[in-house]
Amino acid sequence: MNERFWKGFWNPPRICTQSPFWFLNDVVDGDVYVSQVEEMAKKGVLQVMPHPRYGMDRREYLTPHYLDAFQRMVERAEELGMTVNLYDDFN
Repeated sequence: MNERFWKGFWNPPRICTQSPFWFLNDVVDGDVYVSQVEEMAKKGVLQVMPHPRYGMDRREYLTPHYLDAFQRMVERAEELGMTVNLYDDFN
């Protein structure tokens, strides 16, 4: 195998980091979302896939409060050089 392959294998590009499902299944809270994004970045998780799930009050989903919290999370992720992958809607 060539040197380029091994270099990429041992030090993969950022696009190749894991992208875990991130279940948003509690009270909608932008401070918590930002804090969790920061913690994931510290651990080397540079992509996330937020997914609203049971546990979140479905009446909060897509409200201005939810969208503000989500936007704060996306903006902080961008500042940290992370990628936010959208999955689908609530459940």
